[in-house]
Amino acid sequence: MKKVSAILFAVMLLAAGMALAADDPLQLVMQGNKVVTERKDGKAAEKLVELPEEVGAGDVLQYAINGVNTSKGALRNVSVVGDIPDGTVYVYKSVNGPKDGKTLVSIDGGKNYAKPPIKEKVTQPDGSVKEVEVPVDRYTNIRFVTDELGAGQKFSYTYRVVVK
Repeated sequence: MKKVSAILFAVMLLAAGMALAADDPLQLVMQGNKVVTERKDGKAAEKLVELPEEVGAGDVLQYAINGVNTSKGALRNVSVVGDIPDGTVYVYKSVNGPKDGKTLVSIDGGKNYAKPPIKEKVTQPDGSVKEVEVPVDRYTNIRFVTDELGAGQKFSYTYRVVVK
């Protein structure tokens, strides 16, 4: 079993660039949960449970980044970053968030971001160059961008990862 500790979660918060200062107009909270599938009346139903201390291969985790603009004016180009922890793989197209929000991903630890799926050029054995999709297991970070967040306005983004 792989161990997920409170320290890892705290590191994720810091790595995600979360605004933790009380005087920051953008207040953010990140929450992690384990996704559990239960059978009820022969139908599968998902539920979120508290993130356990240990998770195993194949477990699905959901992270939520919730924010609110506490200022009296609009904030523009709001960008928040979530980590895709080592030992996990991003679940492609698992993002839920505002319709006007944009989702970008990184494959280099957050230095550069692009709209998924990320593509790269690969030289073939015959010397030709082919553009291919980068596998999601290379994604390291996810960024959510909101063009404008009005005074008092809230947002919530969620994304999922699966434990390797």
